[in-house]
Amino acid sequence: MSPYVLYSVFVVIFGLFITGESKLPITSCKRDSDNYSACLKRYLEETWPQLIKGYPEINFPSLDPLYYKYGIIVFNSGEINAEVILSDTTATGLSRANFYDVRTHFLDNNFRLEIDVLVPQIIIEGEVKLNGTLGGIFRIADKGTVIIILFFNSIINRIRRAQRSIYKVYFYI
Repeated sequence: MSPYVLYSVFVVIFGLFITGESKLPITSCKRDSDNYSACLKRYLEETWPQLIKGYPEINFPSLDPLYYKYGIIVFNSGEINAEVILSDTTATGLSRANFYDVRTHFLDNNFRLEIDVLVPQIIIEGEVKLNGTLGGIFRIADKGTVIIILFFNSIINRIRRAQRSIYKVYFYI
């Protein structure tokens, strides 16, 4: 599953918060307020359970489970050349997300949103078709069902705050 799916979901969600033009039951935060970041974090925590369920009235899908119909990932890095096709993929675990901080940066015409979030585990299940080469010598070709369990406490790029692992997620629009 492409991380761009998740990024686009967050961009839509925070676009609603920031513009204040939401018709959904989401309270917007005032950009010029003193506690803007705290407001964004509070409303993200309050609305996350509903966002996980989805908003069928605007065709916004459920985030847990998150369904991904079809996608292609291409690897062309040195010794590994492969095309991976994922279909009928489901990811579960986003409902267990813990948000630790939300920060925004407004520079000229750019907006940057930083979210410190920890999702303990994500399970991805789906159909996969793999076709590629390893080292230009070994051919890899297979298809079948895949189950991937991601434990995020093993990622190297993280910050340590008060004995918690916090992962940085950046969005640029």
